This record gives sequence, structure tokens and C-alpha cells, in this order.
Amino acid sequence: MTLFFSFKKTYLVQDSFENVHAEIKSILRLPWYDYSENISGKLYDDGSFQFWPKWTFASLNVIGFPKRMAYLNCTLKEEDRKTYIQTIARPNYTMVAAFYLMIIVLLAKLIGINTYIDFPLADMALVFLILGLVLAALMVLGAVSLRNSFEGLMQLK
Repeated sequence: MTLFFSFKKTYLVQDSFENVHAEIKSILRLPWYDYSENISGKLYDDGSFQFWPKWTFASLNVIGFPKRMAYLNCTLKEEDRKTYIQTIARPNYTMVAAFYLMIIVLLAKLIGINTYIDFPLADMALVFLILGLVLAALMVLGAVSLRNSFEGLMQLK
């Protein structure tokens, strides 16, 4: 886990590059109404893939930011006749920004900067602690569960 809640992982696949590419594309062809697998995605022109959950408990509608709660970015690489899948699972940037904004506001209140929030520091710290833990758990669980779904579909475990 990095500072921005992204989770990187690389897999060595015992199959040809073309077969792995075709298998990943088959995941993208799952019909939207098939909820047996909670994963959907898109193929980009550079050959990379992006996956997200088909259904989730919430959606973030912020102008200029993606709407889905978690993303899995995948790239395929072939080196020495071996195929590698590189993945980066990450939560929505709006959730990450909200998490760090709470920390910044709390630190500003702690050192005496006027935040225009008229709550005592102890109350604010307690609320932000609870909200921060819930938000961090949602970010981590969303990203990791999406990667686990991809691993299951690609039989990478």
C-alpha cells in the first residue's frame, strides 16, 4: 500500500501472451446483466485494461473525477517468452482526497489555524477518527476485493 492506497501486484502466467490477452478480453465480454461475476471493464488503445465492480453500494458523482468506487488497471508484458500481468488496484481519488482532507483539517485545528468548524478539538478528532477508519476500510476492501475477483476469473491464485 502506498500513500495513495494503491496496491501493485505482478503475476507470472504460464501461457502465451495472445492467450492471456484473449482471456482478459473475454472478461470484458461478460453481459451487463450477468451478475455472477462482479467485474466489468474496458480495453484501451495501448493494450492496457481497466476493470471496476459492476455493482456497488455507492457511486461518487464529482465533476471531473471517475464515478466508480475502485479500479484495477492491468497491463500485459512479454519478456523472454514469459507473460506477466501487472495490476494496480486503487480506490476512487475522491475517497482518497476526502481521507487526507480530514487529516489536514484536524492538523490545522490542532496547530491553531481557523478552520471555520466550530467544534471542540476532541469531538472533531473522535468523529474524524471514526470516519477515517471507515473510509480507509472501504478504500482498501474495495480495491482488494476487485483484485481478488480478477485473480479468480484469471485463475491466478
